[in-house]
Amino acid sequence: IKERRYVTSMSITQQAKTIDHINKVLSACSTVLIPGDKIYLHVDRPGRYPVHVFNETNIIDGTFMTKGVREEEIVNAIDVVYTNFGNHYKPETISVDNAKLITSTSGIRKPLQVTLEAVSRHSEAVRFAQKLLAKSKYKRRKYSFSVFEDARDLGIGEVVSLSYRTAGTRYGYGGQVKT
Repeated sequence: IKERRYVTSMSITQQAKTIDHINKVLSACSTVLIPGDKIYLHVDRPGRYPVHVFNETNIIDGTFMTKGVREEEIVNAIDVVYTNFGNHYKPETISVDNAKLITSTSGIRKPLQVTLEAVSRHSEAVRFAQKLLAKSKYKRRKYSFSVFEDARDLGIGEVVSLSYRTAGTRYGYGGQVKT
């Protein structure tokens, strides 16, 4: 299924920095603006391949750490506030839940509230919430490690592959660069 393009019908009613308005529009499209010497747009889309592989050869010894995701950190519901174009630009809230995640996380609904100012269609708000729920469902571990200079040019959001020997077993993981 091809992902639909993003459509917005927004009006800027508050005074703020230009970069803040740009980030609001980009966040509705699952895009992150990465400033630096050059400005990069990172678009979170399916079908991306790892740009770098990390293993024992390029991870500094003694810096690899694994953490599990605590139950309190698992989001099992998303409340999205968006501007409804068809209702005179009034803000509306939709809730998208994952019943299996709620059951598996002690039966308590743990919502994350997201405001998407550039989204003006109900279907886009639902799609955004479903994407966040899917990410929360499969995120179960966090890894941190230090690397040599050859990998320092990776940007936030880049997809990477990780293969590291722990406790006599070799595991392979994939994920995105967070910091």
